[in-house]
Amino acid sequence: MGQLSEVWKMKDTEAVDEITKHQGYLETIRRDYEPLWQDVIDYLAYDRYNFLQNKQRGKKVNINVFDGTPIAAWNLLVNGMQGNTVSQAQRWFTLTLPNVITFPRTSPMRQYNGRLDEIPEVKMWLEAKEDVLYSGFQRSNFYSEINTDIRDASSIGTATLYAEEDVPGRKTNFISVDPGQVWIAENRYGVIDTVFRKFKLTARAAVQMFDKELLSQTLQTQLEKNPYTEYEFIHACFPRNDQEMYFDNGVLKPKIGKNNKAFVSIYIQAGNKEHVLRKDGYDRMPYSVWRWRKTSGPYGWSCAMDAIIDIIKLNVMSKTMLNAAQLAVEPPLMVHKKFQGKVRMNPRGKNYYEKEDERIYPVNQGVNFAIAEDREEKVRQIIKDHFNVDFFMMLSKAAMEGRQLTVPQVMEMQGEKASVMMPTVGQMIAERLQPIIDIVDSIETEAGRMPDPPEILMPFAGQGIEVDYMGPLAMAQKRILKTQGIYQGVGALEPMLKIDPQAADLIDVDETTREILKVSGWPAKAIRTADQVQAIREQRAQAQAEAQQMALAEMAAKNLPNVSKAIEPGSPLGALGQIIGGGGEE
Repeated sequence: MGQLSEVWKMKDTEAVDEITKHQGYLETIRRDYEPLWQDVIDYLAYDRYNFLQNKQRGKKVNINVFDGTPIAAWNLLVNGMQGNTVSQAQRWFTLTLPNVITFPRTSPMRQYNGRLDEIPEVKMWLEAKEDVLYSGFQRSNFYSEINTDIRDASSIGTATLYAEEDVPGRKTNFISVDPGQVWIAENRYGVIDTVFRKFKLTARAAVQMFDKELLSQTLQTQLEKNPYTEYEFIHACFPRNDQEMYFDNGVLKPKIGKNNKAFVSIYIQAGNKEHVLRKDGYDRMPYSVWRWRKTSGPYGWSCAMDAIIDIIKLNVMSKTMLNAAQLAVEPPLMVHKKFQGKVRMNPRGKNYYEKEDERIYPVNQGVNFAIAEDREEKVRQIIKDHFNVDFFMMLSKAAMEGRQLTVPQVMEMQGEKASVMMPTVGQMIAERLQPIIDIVDSIETEAGRMPDPPEILMPFAGQGIEVDYMGPLAMAQKRILKTQGIYQGVGALEPMLKIDPQAADLIDVDETTREILKVSGWPAKAIRTADQVQAIREQRAQAQAEAQQMALAEMAAKNLPNVSKAIEPGSPLGALGQIIGGGGEE
């Protein structure tokens, strides 16, 4: 990208000129997308009506909307996606170390099947990390901002979330950035690594955020006259290409230093060519950009864009039907010329005529409302399908139809619908949830709130922690992918077991049960380890053996109440004593 990667080394005037130049390049690229964005905003995402910052604030919007079905379907999708992926009311992710390690044959670690996260100390550490992450999300404003974020992604197709640490507040602050303020670029792998944000600040807010002496003279003067006058600023964030690295115990790490961060951060005031307001860096990209569906360009595509033609069509049809309905209720009248200005149209109004041709009668418009309503309803259903309304209203729809669904039926229906949404959820995980978890993890770690890893993990330094998503939508997908084969296999195996029950020996019931519990969302801490299960089974076997011995002893006491002579070797009573007492004969 030209000299952008060298900006942090330039003089202020050169840096400002380079940032302004690249802002212009990025604006040219995004301009091709803006007409489609405007259509989606006009008919659906009204709250972003001023995304180009060229409309009057408080202006009346949605004047082109004559049917509420699209907005209702969209709201259901947004709220359903949040509730089924990142609900504040439940745990929606868990941490794992799925790497399989081959332990020596004599190692006691072999009982954990080679998985590090099955080791008790590691499991407790991962759960402690999860607790810190959930606490970080709860202290932040994530759950309020993610709703706006999902709205942007599902309508405009591209959503940007900015995260920064509030050190005094001991929390992370999130900002769902207006799509109109953001310009982006991809690297060679199709990952967004460059974000330019143009935004407005009042003179008062600008002085609070930046050194007053670096701001334009016009702003400083206006600060005394009207501190609420707004000015434009640009925040450019992009990767550096000369970060110095070193090896630490086999792990590649960046050298510590303000000028050796992975991402360069530069703030300038638009029109102020003299000074860079702030030049800094980030170890991680503070902006995470999520595209609902990735296309060939840097900006995303959304389900609202798929539906926009039908949305416009429905509103045109609804407007026509409203006009037709009004004409039906208040039709034009055929009135004899002699009654001009004398017609009484008020309730119970009386108009007298002498001849039949002087009667007042309405003009028949010939509108077929049944056909028009049928066409409207078909378009409404198409729009609902675009927004997956049936998936989120599955149980309500079944109740309205009077159907009684069993739990397996509900799970199968959810899994079937979830599989259709798998690409959307996968994209959300890759570009939204995973980066946000990484950011919060980094902030909590730097703040010293994360637990130290157990010593048992030291030989495995560098093993990556993976995130397993546990929201209802992700779980429904896992159930259909992982348990469907199990249940189908059990059904197919049933006739074979009738022929030869030993066929069941092929199945590891314990591992199968663990897999079903995991994909069903059973808490990991509520699943016993292999050692605990073995101990319980040994205790049960011992208790059963003792109970059997007691039963035999009681039987012997009842059947032989008067035995007083010595037990003869080899007699039946001697054999019974062997069973009860383990060989004791008298």
